[in-house]
Amino acid sequence: MDPEKNQVQQPTGRPKATELSSEDAGASKLWAVYVKEAEKYDTALVESWKDDMDGMLVFAGLFSGVLSTFLGASYGLLQPDSGDTTVQLLTQISQQLAGNTTAFNPDPFQS
Repeated sequence: MDPEKNQVQQPTGRPKATELSSEDAGASKLWAVYVKEAEKYDTALVESWKDDMDGMLVFAGLFSGVLSTFLGASYGLLQPDSGDTTVQLLTQISQQLAGNTTAFNPDPFQS
């Protein structure tokens, strides 16, 4: 605060404006109209985003439910990989033909 002028100073060093000039008063009306229209537009935009998000959340929930159902149904149809079984059998045959007396014990299938 400047004690000589008894005015509040802004961070820029300029005194705080207390009265509007005639030019500023006209601009003030324009800004009031602008703010009003901008608020209408922004409100409509946010509502459309909200509706879109609600639709996406419903879709994601339904998709998740359907996908979980198919995964649960197909889980019972899973079988051990026949390629792994073939490799284990060929390894055992190869060891037996090589004269190796230790038998190969394959690991049991784990899900």
